[in-house]
Amino acid sequence: MRRFTPHAVALAACLLFSSQASPQTSGASISRADEWVIYSTEVGWLRVGTLVEFEAKWKKKDEINGGNSEEPLKKDLLARGFTTRDESVKEVCDHLTKVQLRHAPPTGGGPARYLTGVFRKEEYQLRLSPGFDQEGTELMSRTGNFYKGLEYDSDAELAAVRSHGITPRHVFGRKQWLVHSLGHGSVDGPVKEDRWMCVSGQPATNDKGESWVELADGYGGTSTYGLKEVEGPFPDNYTLAKVMKKYKLQQVDLWPPVTSAVGRDVQPRVNADEIPDNPRDFGRAALPAQVIHTDPALQDWVIYSVEDRWLHLGTRVEFDKPVMKKEVLWGGTSEEPASKKLLAPPEGSRQQFFSRRQALAALVPFLSGISVSFDPSNQPRELVVATYNGKKYNLRLERGADPDYTVQYLSFAYDFGGNVRTLRETDKSITPRKTFKETWLVHATGHGTYSGPVKDDHWMMVTSKPDTEKGGFTVPDGMGGTFGYSADKIIGPFTNNYDLIAALRPLSKQDQRVKCVGLWGEDRGVCVADIPEGITPTDRGSAAKPSSPSLRKVTPASAKQNDTLGVTFLAKNVEPGCRVTLGNGLKVKDPTYFGRDAESDFHQWQATVEIDKDAALGKRTLTVFNPDGGSAALPDAFEVVEGGTPACPPVKLIVPAAARDRISRATTDDQIPNSISDPQERQRLIDKLRQQRDQFFAALVAMENGRDTADDYRKQIEPVVKDMARLAPQSDAKEYKDKLTTRIALESLQRESETEYAKGMLYLVDAFSEEEAKSFSHSLRERAVCLGERTGQAFDEMRKWNYVVYWEDWRTRQRLYDLNKRNLQHTLKLWQNFNSARVGKLDRLLGNLRHDQIVERGSVHDPSALRSTQRALRDTYLDMGLCGVLFTQSMVEDGIAAQDSYLASYKSTDRQAKNQEWAKEVRWQAEQTIVYSLKYAMSLGKDGFGSVVDTLKRFFNYSVGDIAGIPFSTVSSDTTKALDDSRKTCGRAQRVINRLRGYSDEQTIAFKQRDLSLGGTDFDPGLNFLANDLNFFTQTDGGLRRLAACYNTTAAEQIEDEYLLAIDQARRMAADMRKTANAFRGTENNDDFTNGRKLLTEPMQVAKTLTLGALFGGA
Repeated sequence: MRRFTPHAVALAACLLFSSQASPQTSGASISRADEWVIYSTEVGWLRVGTLVEFEAKWKKKDEINGGNSEEPLKKDLLARGFTTRDESVKEVCDHLTKVQLRHAPPTGGGPARYLTGVFRKEEYQLRLSPGFDQEGTELMSRTGNFYKGLEYDSDAELAAVRSHGITPRHVFGRKQWLVHSLGHGSVDGPVKEDRWMCVSGQPATNDKGESWVELADGYGGTSTYGLKEVEGPFPDNYTLAKVMKKYKLQQVDLWPPVTSAVGRDVQPRVNADEIPDNPRDFGRAALPAQVIHTDPALQDWVIYSVEDRWLHLGTRVEFDKPVMKKEVLWGGTSEEPASKKLLAPPEGSRQQFFSRRQALAALVPFLSGISVSFDPSNQPRELVVATYNGKKYNLRLERGADPDYTVQYLSFAYDFGGNVRTLRETDKSITPRKTFKETWLVHATGHGTYSGPVKDDHWMMVTSKPDTEKGGFTVPDGMGGTFGYSADKIIGPFTNNYDLIAALRPLSKQDQRVKCVGLWGEDRGVCVADIPEGITPTDRGSAAKPSSPSLRKVTPASAKQNDTLGVTFLAKNVEPGCRVTLGNGLKVKDPTYFGRDAESDFHQWQATVEIDKDAALGKRTLTVFNPDGGSAALPDAFEVVEGGTPACPPVKLIVPAAARDRISRATTDDQIPNSISDPQERQRLIDKLRQQRDQFFAALVAMENGRDTADDYRKQIEPVVKDMARLAPQSDAKEYKDKLTTRIALESLQRESETEYAKGMLYLVDAFSEEEAKSFSHSLRERAVCLGERTGQAFDEMRKWNYVVYWEDWRTRQRLYDLNKRNLQHTLKLWQNFNSARVGKLDRLLGNLRHDQIVERGSVHDPSALRSTQRALRDTYLDMGLCGVLFTQSMVEDGIAAQDSYLASYKSTDRQAKNQEWAKEVRWQAEQTIVYSLKYAMSLGKDGFGSVVDTLKRFFNYSVGDIAGIPFSTVSSDTTKALDDSRKTCGRAQRVINRLRGYSDEQTIAFKQRDLSLGGTDFDPGLNFLANDLNFFTQTDGGLRRLAACYNTTAAEQIEDEYLLAIDQARRMAADMRKTANAFRGTENNDDFTNGRKLLTEPMQVAKTLTLGALFGGA
């Protein structure tokens, strides 16, 4: 193969372009008014707008929640280079996570509803939509008279993120219960109703299953609502919407009601129709994040006393906060600080209670003498008291409706039942012992009065000893005398509630009146329910049994190596402060309770999972350890899958189902016209037909063999790819390289099989049905796009290892890059061959359809009959354009690789041949990069010969000694920029091509009405970019005009379009030639330039200096 020297290339370029030289022109760039950016403001808003808008000077008062300050508003530029608002919004939404809908008090001055989200690890308030119509906003942005917008359109913001598949999560400030109300009380009597509503307090339920809830009536009182259904509690709109759909509810307001003084609708609500079955609060390119995190204050609990008489269990924050004596029960009216004393854990101890329940488990076993104190002259009259560490305390262990998640609890009301319930969380047998005077339970049948005997039938407690022999007893009459009673049942005496309840329980099953009895002379009583049935009451604590948690599924159930994501797992009896594990290589952080699951009786817990980059692949067991020692395990709960991205989908090598039948019918002897009577001529045509039939059948066999062998190789490749994902390239270097070698060999054989298939396919394109053609093309497109991404990733990984001590490390990554590159270019060639053949087929088919209509009526009278074929032709041209874009990007990166990768080999080369090898290595590189740059200068978007200048930088940065520690900061800066520019151009072209696929026939035909000439700006920025892209124009044989020409119905239209396309092609070629010449010349060189300055402006002289070693131009 002939090799071109730099001198020959330079001479050819001079001869070709010297007469066309003109001043250097830069590539097309976005104007500042048209460039869209993503930026944030110091107040916390994330916005999208034009560069003009970002650079405009704002004051803090111009921003929402910025107050009235006249100080300049600081802004941070987060990303730039977008051509439309939609493009910039998509970039934001794709990378958002933890998107939430928030509500603020309407009196706060800001939006009542707004969105927040995490973008690049920072949480912002989102402002993605314009304040009003798009056209007006863009106009003001471009002119500098931008819309600062103190108003906020929450509906538009919601629509913006929903259009990208994101459903904002609304985490309720208060847990919500969904209830079905049948009616409520009012001052005018009962009110019947039949409606669903939300409440923020837990409804009550009695033994009969009847439920009710008390709600504020808006006048300082409450109303009691009778309930038919109760669901909840729910922590967010995701879970609530699931239950709403079960009951076929569309919308429900949250509690409490919220109104605006100016009449705006600020009521928080949930609309079930707006929440899909599998909602996500993160973008397509992001991972789910943990929604809530445990408040650190809720992970440090203590046991303490107040005023040396009240025993509390609360957070350390609560303990540290001073309270006044008047805020303490029985503390008087003094505003002096009440005394507090830490009881456990001791000061200076390393022990820590991570949850309320853990602290409770440490307290209750050491309580004794748990009883009820009674003081009729004080309020509250009854208290729960106990002895702790030898001292008697009044217990204040209750903490309201949400005890585990209340950081500070302060209430002047005493909840006797709440204290008992708290004690029973650890031991259900605990019942405060209530003592009283010796008392008898009697059933009175009658008593005497001044008017005579009176019959009775009631139970009562008496303190005077009854006469069991006569069956009677006496009680004071209140006037110094007594009443005598007859009784048929006398039980007792009793001095405590334990014994009394034991006697009352069997009686209460026969007579409901003794479920509760009042104590004589005391304003209190005893109820059977005070001691749950089936337990033996105790007045002292005991060590709690370890909990028995249970686990259900984890969502999501898999993630990749090196991922960090939020997961939700369902569990029962898991306690705050628990430890959660998923095995080696995975860290589970900050497990946090999130509320009840909407579809089961389990509860939701959230946590963050960090997966090591080399964590072992496979299923993992979720294990939870409670602080009390209880544990549970869920096998195969989570799976670690291959890091990076999944393997690219294979090409579906389709063999047309009708191929054999079509070959047979098209090559039979019957195809020879009967009018040919000459036996020799007839035999010649028969032989030709049979030869064609043999060729077609050989092509068919080649397709079948190629398909089958390619499938066999693919099955062998799959386990090798999985093994490589399991291995770390450095720690398992030898095995990894062996697997890579095997994979390279197998994929080479697979490409050969696909090539064999392709050779046959080109003969039989006409045999593909429309569905088969679309399926085949779709699989090629998916694989090509995927391989383009993989090649870029492999290239980036190779560049990271450019400057390392170990040559083999870089070489392994280069081999992986070369493998992906070969696969990509092979797939693109296969795809483009199929596209070209398919264009020919569709052109012939359209010609036949037009001919049939013209023969029938003299013109194409029914264009709709052509539409499906015309659309297929248009889409095939789009495939050709996309294929060209991807192929060019591959060659660009290959050229950059030739520039950017060789310094890694210089050390090895230098060891082998010292400086003698330098000239050869650099000469080869210079030749290759010049050839690439000549061909792909337009795609690079930079000086076509810049690679050689970059080589010069390398030369002067090189040290003959050890290169391992040299940073080479300037070595690849230009190529990095070129690579970024090229990828942006490629990505932008792909996005616009994909958008064109969604255009209707009418929208495509309308292209003809616009300015399609070179440099035209008659479209939006994206279409303008594609219309002026030479690569797209060349690969599609005419760009946007070619797409519109697919819908021509007359010869005159076709001739006119071909004429205009020829003119446009000539103009583009001339423009390309001028730009390439400018790239070669660099700048106009004046005669007074010194040799040194000319060296920097003439890249070819630089190459000659490097390769030939001559001074300033060489020989």
